[in-house]
Amino acid sequence: MIFYRRSQLKGLDLSTSIVRAVHLIRKGEALYVSQSWIGDVHSLSSFSSNAKVAISVPYSEVQCQTLSLDAKLNAFEIEVLVAEIFPSPEWWMDFACLGASSQGARTREVRVVACPQKVIQTKLQALEACDLIPQIVDTDLFAIERVFALFLPSLNSFSTVAGIYLHSTFCSFTVFKGEQVIKRHYQGVVREEEGSAHLEGVIRQYRFSAEGPLPEHVMVMASPAASEVLFPVIQGQLPCSASFHTPAQVMLREATQNAQAFYQDNACWALATGLALRAFSPPS
Repeated sequence: MIFYRRSQLKGLDLSTSIVRAVHLIRKGEALYVSQSWIGDVHSLSSFSSNAKVAISVPYSEVQCQTLSLDAKLNAFEIEVLVAEIFPSPEWWMDFACLGASSQGARTREVRVVACPQKVIQTKLQALEACDLIPQIVDTDLFAIERVFALFLPSLNSFSTVAGIYLHSTFCSFTVFKGEQVIKRHYQGVVREEEGSAHLEGVIRQYRFSAEGPLPEHVMVMASPAASEVLFPVIQGQLPCSASFHTPAQVMLREATQNAQAFYQDNACWALATGLALRAFSPPS
């Protein structure tokens, strides 16, 4: 994997009343947590003035398209084409280059995400009041899938791997074949109990619908309590192994910076981490 640096970009999770921020750096092949911060929206100004941040909106609120474009197009030319798809100023747009297209080496896939301005206006106003610069608006689901992708190299003995995420704001079920996503499901939730029951139904439906190959292994990112509920569900519905994951398992600590909070929590840091990983995504 090639990493592209936006070295000062920080991931900012504004999905709940508890705000989390993560800054990652890369040294050689290792990812380090340079900074982690936890507080509320009113104390954001103490985080980092004039910082460039990546934030997210719910996947259910956006429109997504994957385009196959000429591989020679630069970022500005792609942006012009994207603007033609959603010409209204009422939409906030972002795009990410995904890599070579299945149509041939001369094309590459570009994922376009558009969100109504009204959905993110409150977040943008909060950032502006704290002198923070919103450089990227991502979706919560794509950010979580980016974290799951960090674990895939260590699971390369399995041809198909699923990732299950459950937190207070949403739950998701993603199936990877190699590095490619072949199935994704998203559902906003209010309580973890509701999310566990919903995911059981999703897994059962996927098992019997023949939508794709069954996963040979399942990664779980959830609170310890939710994981205790999910593991029997997985073992009851899928004939495969499962493992518990947190972002801290693949991150090293930068000794000179404050990252202590990141290592004292569990999957709660997954969204902020997935957003911070956009610092190493292909330039958009």
